[in-house]
Amino acid sequence: MKDSCALEEHLAKAQLQFRLAGIAVKRARSVYAWKRECSAGDIEKMEKLTRLVECHYRSDKAVVFYSAQLGLSVKTLNRLCSFLLGQTVYQLVMDRRLREARKLLVRSEIGIREVAAGAGFKNVSCFSRFFKGMTGMSPRAYRYQARRNSC
Repeated sequence: MKDSCALEEHLAKAQLQFRLAGIAVKRARSVYAWKRECSAGDIEKMEKLTRLVECHYRSDKAVVFYSAQLGLSVKTLNRLCSFLLGQTVYQLVMDRRLREARKLLVRSEIGIREVAAGAGFKNVSCFSRFFKGMTGMSPRAYRYQARRNSC
């Protein structure tokens, strides 16, 4: 269990480093895409945003919550997030929820209702629609296929 937690933490850090490394490439490709250049403070805000998302993705925090925490307007935060990370704040949160759902489906025996709750969804049908829309299969089918492929 400790090894899987350490692995998950290492994977999350690696994903963050990968995204931050992609900033330089993205910035070089689209310097003129936004009216201003990004500063070190902007990158720090994105790092803080990813930490906030990591802490609060299970709760139904609106984008307004994250913008208030960072001292930015919703519009500015979404522009900055899209420019640096390639997705809006909402998409970032939903992506994190999807990763958690996938992890729970593959690595645990808990029911779909508990997986939905663990990924921050209050309603199982909303979770199932979201999951199927993102992956192309139901949570149950995803679990079955992932376990079948791991053998």
